Amino acid sequence: MNLEPDEYKKVLFALESRTKKSKIATYSIILLSLFMVVSFFSSFLYYHNQEKKSGSLQDLITIIEKTNSAIKSLSELNQEITDNKSGVKRSDITPTVSNKPAESTIKEAIAVAAPYLIFFTAIMFIGYTLRLLIIFIKYNMQMTNDYENQTISFLLSKGSTSEFKDLIQTLRSHNINFEKTPNLPQEKLIYELIDLARSNKNKN
Repeated sequence: MNLEPDEYKKVLFALESRTKKSKIATYSIILLSLFMVVSFFSSFLYYHNQEKKSGSLQDLITIIEKTNSAIKSLSELNQEITDNKSGVKRSDITPTVSNKPAESTIKEAIAVAAPYLIFFTAIMFIGYTLRLLIIFIKYNMQMTNDYENQTISFLLSKGSTSEFKDLIQTLRSHNINFEKTPNLPQEKLIYELIDLARSNKNKN
């Protein structure tokens, strides 16, 4: 069956419009991906410069050392309590160790470590988003290629539906598919914790 000239022009216009829209969508996603990458590196450089100015890394090392010292003190105190319960003879005056310095040090460590945790979480989120965008880009490129094949087939068939069907099957070298979206980074950690809990339960 051959199409009439008016119908032929309408179908050709629809195919060309669909191809153009698909290309625009693909380019838009690519530009969005590039914008995200540039923004990420700009933020990283800004954060790195601010870190140099404030000396946050050195502060973090100091806080970690203080935290280790506080943990050691708490461990020694715990050992003394354990020895007293076991009947070890000690002086009637037992020195008391205040927990306030340790609590203060831990709070300082958390305050310093929080920006780093937020930063690495942002990296994971951006990486996941970029991976999703890459999947969309590949899918849209497949769709654009198929639309172009349809347009070429329609032009070569000159409106003959039977020839169009044969030509499009010849030009299509692959099937269009939408890849499986990646799992969130947190999901792998959750699954590992579940497996660990199951293994511990089986051992008990």
